[in-house]
Amino acid sequence: MAVIPWTQILNAIPLAVAAAKSLRQFWATRPRPQPLDPAADPKAQIAQLEARIAALEAAEVEQTRLMEQMAEQMQAIARRVTIAYACGVAGVALGAVAVVRLFVA
Repeated sequence: MAVIPWTQILNAIPLAVAAAKSLRQFWATRPRPQPLDPAADPKAQIAQLEARIAALEAAEVEQTRLMEQMAEQMQAIARRVTIAYACGVAGVALGAVAVVRLFVA
């Protein structure tokens, strides 16, 4: 029977929380872009838009990495819970058999 690594599961939770907090902090503290000046040179506007797009793409990569980590952790927790549930059901079944044998014997 597989042993459930509760210490690993519990140690992974703060990592997910810290990653989520750092992502939230990134978005809360990032510098706000200046609005585009419609009268400005089109090349300057395009350069400013390219910088904004690059920042959004970098943030999207970070969000994707965080979501992947969280999904992996949830998958590991679900796997462990399934094993724990199966062990619990087996324990209840064995207990019921033992009680029946006590009264039948």
